[in-house]
Amino acid sequence: MPIRVGNKAEGRNFFDRVREREEIWRYLAGNHIVLSGPRRLGKTSLLQCIGEEAEDRRLLARPIDEFTVFLEKLLAKDVAETERLLGWLRAWRLGSGVVCRFVFSSSIGFNALLDRYGISIRFNDC
Repeated sequence: MPIRVGNKAEGRNFFDRVREREEIWRYLAGNHIVLSGPRRLGKTSLLQCIGEEAEDRRLLARPIDEFTVFLEKLLAKDVAETERLLGWLRAWRLGSGVVCRFVFSSSIGFNALLDRYGISIRFNDC
C-alpha cells in the first residue's frame, strides 16, 4: 500500500500505531499531553483515533489539534488575553478531581512560541 500524505489518514490509510496509542493512554491516566512534531507526521490522525477510543476507555479525552496555531494568532492580537487563557487552562488542569484530559498537538514548538512572549510558565505542566 502506498503511503499517502495530505489529509488526515482514516480507515485503511491509518497505520494503527498500537504502541504509540497505548503509550498515550498510559500517560492520559494521570496527565495531560503535548504531542509535538513536524508537519505530516500523523499527529492529527493519531489524535482523531484517540478521540474515537476515549469513550471505550471511560476517559474524557479532548484532543486539541494545532493549538499553537491558535495561540500564535491570539498572541499577535492580545498577549494579556492569551496569558489569561493559558492561566485558566493551567489552573483547571491542575485542579483536583479533573476527569477530562487534554491532548494538545502542535507542529510549532509550544515552548519556543511561549518563550518568545515570556509566558512559558503558563504551560509547563503537560
